[in-house]
Amino acid sequence: LHAHGQSEESFGLMVRDGVTTAFELEVGSGDVSAWYAERSRAQTINYGVSIGHIPVRMRVMGDLGTFLPKGPGGGEVATAKQISEMERLVVKGLEEGAVAVGFGLAYTPAASTAEFQSILKIASDFGASAHIHVRGGDDGLREALDTAATTSTSLHVVHANSSAENVPGLAS
Repeated sequence: LHAHGQSEESFGLMVRDGVTTAFELEVGSGDVSAWYAERSRAQTINYGVSIGHIPVRMRVMGDLGTFLPKGPGGGEVATAKQISEMERLVVKGLEEGAVAVGFGLAYTPAASTAEFQSILKIASDFGASAHIHVRGGDDGLREALDTAATTSTSLHVVHANSSAENVPGLAS
């Protein structure tokens, strides 16, 4: 269900393979209303998007990357004020119809576990699942699982094979 190809052209190819639903779950969108508005005409398949920690963090921290961070969104530690703004935008995204909360800690290495936990807590409060591309192999997987357990958040690890550098049983 998790797919980055979120265009009519991609949907046309997916349906030929029998795919009827595709969600952008890990990176997601920083502007859920605009994302849905771009797809407001009839689409070939069902679709949905998460409110993404990556694009929200990039916006709050003034990162000029387009899909993934290229500056402070990935490499700088957020202040308490910035985390508070991220929380506000995540709530807004869920209120606008996001189907989940997305994370890519592999792409935002400066995001603290406390920052991650604060956003996961919002997902839990909304009854939303979280979808993550973990960072740092075994330690990153443990961080994601432990933090999700602490916040009682349903968690789905995406791209496990490319995130599993040193995780026994996951690396291929």
